[in-house]
Amino acid sequence: MKTILRNLFYTLKRFQTASVLNLMGLSAAFAAFVLLMMKVSYERDFDTCYPHTDRLVMLNLAQPQEENYVSTLPRGPIDYLIQQVPGIEYGTIYSPAWQKQAFYTDPKNPQYFYEEPWAVYPDFGKIIGLKFVEGSDQEMNRPESVIVSESYARKLFPNGDALGSYLYTDTPDWRNPEATKFRICGIFEDLPENCQFKNDLFVPMGKLQENDWGSQNFFAFFLLKPGVSVEEINQQIAATEANKRLFTGDQGTQKLYVLPIQKLYYDMHSPYYFKTGSCSTMTLLVSIGFLIILIACINLINFSTALAPVRMRSINTQKVLGSTNGELRRALVAESVSIVLIGWLLSLGIIAALIRLNVLSFMGFTPSLLVYWKYVLYTGVIALLTGIVAGLYPSWYMTSFPPAIVLKGNYALSGKGKRLRTVLIGFQYIVSFALIVTAAFIFLQNRFMRNHELGIDKD
Repeated sequence: MKTILRNLFYTLKRFQTASVLNLMGLSAAFAAFVLLMMKVSYERDFDTCYPHTDRLVMLNLAQPQEENYVSTLPRGPIDYLIQQVPGIEYGTIYSPAWQKQAFYTDPKNPQYFYEEPWAVYPDFGKIIGLKFVEGSDQEMNRPESVIVSESYARKLFPNGDALGSYLYTDTPDWRNPEATKFRICGIFEDLPENCQFKNDLFVPMGKLQENDWGSQNFFAFFLLKPGVSVEEINQQIAATEANKRLFTGDQGTQKLYVLPIQKLYYDMHSPYYFKTGSCSTMTLLVSIGFLIILIACINLINFSTALAPVRMRSINTQKVLGSTNGELRRALVAESVSIVLIGWLLSLGIIAALIRLNVLSFMGFTPSLLVYWKYVLYTGVIALLTGIVAGLYPSWYMTSFPPAIVLKGNYALSGKGKRLRTVLIGFQYIVSFALIVTAAFIFLQNRFMRNHELGIDKD
């Protein structure tokens, strides 16, 4: 171990330029890779946080040729299906406010803040598995009730007296016009960022548009009974003949059906309110991440091979003094692993700085070394393997010649050695140029969408 550390410090000190370039490349590559893997984790685990994810479904209404589009629903069929379909354990309306509403906490000194509360049924908490840290949702059958997230409660009431306090409004909610103030009856544990219900305020749904089978203003979610499949529920919905009672769109062609909650994110198109993603995008991100690591690995091999001529004398001297090829190769691989792990540690510092500077908002989620700690550790394992792979060829190459090679020139300047380096560098350039061109096209497309004339005054 002492010999490995001595060789490592000697290499870092003796070949400062190469070492700095190596560490810069490795740290940048691992920083990009860790961030990409965080994004992949965000995408892959979307809507998996619920206790009964496999039983949570969304109700949708669409034409046969538009089943991949999320549509708003009338309230009538939502209530009807909750009552009539035997496979539904709990059901809830999920009603957007459509615009921000003004609230305040002190009626004597109103300090307004603006939010978009969602109106739901009392069973909403049971359906998505809300965990209450204070209070409960037992009073959500009363019009003047509200449940709030834990972080939002701390924000509104820093002294910790949120439970039982009131939120006041001067403009009654159109979905619950009889309520002009809302008492906080429950504070629930914050939901993760990668879920559809990442909201702070939920209020009870009033009697608006009850038995209305035509006005489309709502969404709905059901929790199925254990053992009941999506196919069975859709058959039960069809058996109720609710489709025939609809007064929406082209009657006779639209149909009500449910879809698994995870299908909403990956397979549906939603113009508003719901988040959507793509499995192909996730696959692309993983591919780009590993290409970046591969480039860094090749870069390390090239640097190590390029240093071979000037390190050959030291290696052959150690041979003369009795070191075996196996010992020297293990030391050189350990040296490569150490450099890669240092680069990995530096990458974590880079990520922490970027998070602190709040410059990663363009990624569409909130990166965190703590939240995504598993992927940080996985990347550390990948860094270890990268160091081993990147160190195998240089260590074999630099120890494969007899000591007399010092007097006869070196392989690095031979035709075969040049061809190997040309192939590795050529691969680096091809992948790098492909990524740069792709990034340039994404930038141009984004700029086009932001600056294109829409025919209206955007201000």
